[in-house]
Amino acid sequence: MQVIKVDGHEADDVVATLAGQVVNKGFRVVIGSPDKDFKQLISEDVQIVMPLPELQRWSFYTLRHYRDQYNCDPESDLSFSEYNIQYSSFLFDMFIDYILRRVSIFNI
Repeated sequence: MQVIKVDGHEADDVVATLAGQVVNKGFRVVIGSPDKDFKQLISEDVQIVMPLPELQRWSFYTLRHYRDQYNCDPESDLSFSEYNIQYSSFLFDMFIDYILRRVSIFNI
């Protein structure tokens, strides 16, 4: 397994950037993480696998689950502030070239 680290940036920002690149290439993405902040990335093409410690297993969390729980889509959820959206766009643009130069495993 290849490990990607970008000094000075949080792992979730790097994961979001890579997920966006993979989706833009026509693939679907599954993110395995207990971090609920990844819910903002959920779409038809991005799912999350989250641990359920009380059941001692992992469970898929999809766009349908998000809509059922919050009664809206992630992109229209006001709990994700405009600042976070702008910051994510900035990080996406900033990381794209850096990651593409260093991650040949994705061939993107």
